Amino acid sequence: MLNLRYPGQYYDAESGTNYNMFRTYEPATGRYLQSDPTGLDGDISTYAAVSNSPLNRIDPDGLRDIFVGGFGDSTSQIVQSYYANYALTHPDSAYYQWTQQSAIEADINSTPAGDPVNLIGHSYGGDTAAAAALHTCGRVNLLITIDPVSRWHYRGMQNIANAVNNWVDVDAEGGSLFQPSNFIAGIGGAWDGAPNGIANTYIQDDLVNHEDFSQMMNASGPGVMSPAQVLSRAQQ
Repeated sequence: MLNLRYPGQYYDAESGTNYNMFRTYEPATGRYLQSDPTGLDGDISTYAAVSNSPLNRIDPDGLRDIFVGGFGDSTSQIVQSYYANYALTHPDSAYYQWTQQSAIEADINSTPAGDPVNLIGHSYGGDTAAAAALHTCGRVNLLITIDPVSRWHYRGMQNIANAVNNWVDVDAEGGSLFQPSNFIAGIGGAWDGAPNGIANTYIQDDLVNHEDFSQMMNASGPGVMSPAQVLSRAQQ
């Protein structure tokens, strides 16, 4: 017997239900057996699957994680390589360049109500992720900005915090100012400590350079979870 069902689902013959990572789907009713962990923030029907539209929507894990690369990431693949590994176990995730804000917002707005959206951006991608969160009217559950940079405009930090359920910011303060990635970030307009005291979690990492995305995803402190840990917790 082939036990695969809808994307991301695995059939359990003993119960007659489909395992969907974070919830159990009952094909007889077309609904989940557990209420949506996001509660009424997602939709008024907390047991519905893919907005009650299984022919038009897919929901591999009940989540939508969107990564946004910074300037030059198409060449350096700092974020893109991290995302490629991440997507192996999180198929309903996506990657965009920092210049694709409209596409990111369209992705967020087309995500079924009830599916938590988590945005992760590095450098200019952090600024783009914040802008997308601001423009999508509370659709973003978790925003992670990794040493964000913005040159030509200023984002109201409190407005960003108000637009999302949880905001984690990491500030890279290690290495020389003349280290190439640090120097470029400085010219570009690094946010530095601006989110401190406003973001739900602010981490200053004194051991990394601007380019060290993977390390900053794992940066933590006493009683403070790393961005990767917060992202994992958001998926439970």
